[in-house]
Amino acid sequence: MHSPTASAEVESQRQAPARRALRGAIRSLSAAGSASDPELARRQLHAYRRYLQALERDWREVQRPPPGVDIVEPEQPAEGLYRLPVLERRRVDADLFVLTLPRPRAFRFQPGQHVKLGLNGRRHSYSIASAADADTLEFFIERRPGGGLSERLSRVRVGEAVIMAARASGRLRLDPGYRQHLMLATVTGVSPFLSMLRSRPQGAQSRLWLLHGASYRDQFGFDAELAQRAASDPAFDYLPAVSRPEEVRNAGWAGLRGRLDALLPRLLRERGLSPADTAIYACGHPDMVDTVSRQLADSGFSLQTERY
Repeated sequence: MHSPTASAEVESQRQAPARRALRGAIRSLSAAGSASDPELARRQLHAYRRYLQALERDWREVQRPPPGVDIVEPEQPAEGLYRLPVLERRRVDADLFVLTLPRPRAFRFQPGQHVKLGLNGRRHSYSIASAADADTLEFFIERRPGGGLSERLSRVRVGEAVIMAARASGRLRLDPGYRQHLMLATVTGVSPFLSMLRSRPQGAQSRLWLLHGASYRDQFGFDAELAQRAASDPAFDYLPAVSRPEEVRNAGWAGLRGRLDALLPRLLRERGLSPADTAIYACGHPDMVDTVSRQLADSGFSLQTERY
C-alpha cells in the first residue's frame, strides 16, 4: 500500500527546486523591472507573488493523514460506491492538481476510461491517468471556480474520504486496427492517453504521437514523465505546445508554439500521416475538440473524441 507520509516527504523534496526557481524568477523580475513598461512589470511581479503564495499554501497541505484515519482499501463497494482516502494531492499550478487514491482490488478499468468521483453530495466523471495494473488511481483535475466538485476536491486534505463509483465507463480506446496513433490533448485531457501509455507493453511496435497543448509551460502536469518515456521508447513522440509563448510565464520556452488545431495540419504533413494507417484522438477542451472534428470531417481519418 502506498505510504502517504513517505509520499509527502518525496513530494516536498521534489518541489523544493521549483520553489527556489520561482523565487529566483521573482527576484530577477523585481530587480530588472521593465524600462519600456514599468506598470506591466509591476503587474507581472504581483501575479508571480500571488502564484507562489498559492503554491506554497497548497504544498503545506500535503501532509500525513490525521490520527485514526483508516487507509486500508475496501474489499467490496457499498451500494456501488467506494469510500477512499486521499493519498496525495499534488498541485500543478493554481488551478490544476493531481489527486491520488488507493485502487480497490476489485476495481477494473480499460486505459482511456473514466469514473465518477464524489464529495459532499457532488459527483463528476474524471478520466483515470493510471496504468491498468497500478496500485493507485491518479486523476488530473482542473479547478473550476463556483463551488462545484472540482473546487471542493482542490481543497481536500490527505486522509479525507472521497467517493468513487465501483464501475468505470467510456469508449475512448486505441484502435487496434491502426498501426499509428496521433493523440491530441489540452491540459488535463492528457489523462486517458497517459493511462494508455502507462499500460503500453514494453516493446510495442505501434507508433504514437502525443500533441499536448496548454496556455503555459507549467500546466502539463506529467511532461517530465512523458519526455522520459519518449526518450526511452523510439515508437513514441511527446510534443508539448504552449498557446501563449509571448507571456513572461513561458519565458525560455523552446517547444512548439500555437493552438493544437493550428499545429495539426503541419504535423500530419511533416509526419506523412494518412487515413489508411493512422487513427486520431482528441481529448480536452470542447473548443479544441470541436475545431479538430470540423478540420477532419472530410479527411477520411478515424477520429475518437472526448470533451472535458
